[in-house]
Amino acid sequence: KNQMKTLSQACKKHVLSEWTTWVTQVADALNQKIADITSCVEDDEKRLNTKMYLIDQTHEAIALAAGKAARKARRRSICRRKTAVSAMEGKIKDLEAQIEDAESTLRQKCNDEKSLLSMSDALDNDSTARNNLLLC
Repeated sequence: KNQMKTLSQACKKHVLSEWTTWVTQVADALNQKIADITSCVEDDEKRLNTKMYLIDQTHEAIALAAGKAARKARRRSICRRKTAVSAMEGKIKDLEAQIEDAESTLRQKCNDEKSLLSMSDALDNDSTARNNLLLC
């Protein structure tokens, strides 16, 4: 009976030793796989961070280019407006000159009309005086 117990204990120790060896081998294999996966994940993380940095740089470059384009468009718009204002100022000066000419012509015609009325009155008075003399 003691032999059986000893044999049973020896079997248990042997099985436990084999189990422990197998568990250690499995743990080592899994540990190696985990290390490989961790290394891959770290490499992927580095590549992802690099790509994110490039994306940020690209966004900044696009924003800078858009800002430059907007400033350039604003300058062109201001230049077009200045050109339009200059053209309008020229037209306004031309119109003002035409108005001055028209006002001068109107004054001249008014003066001519006054002269004609004065002459007409003088002729009417002269004609009335002759008629009165003829009647007498």
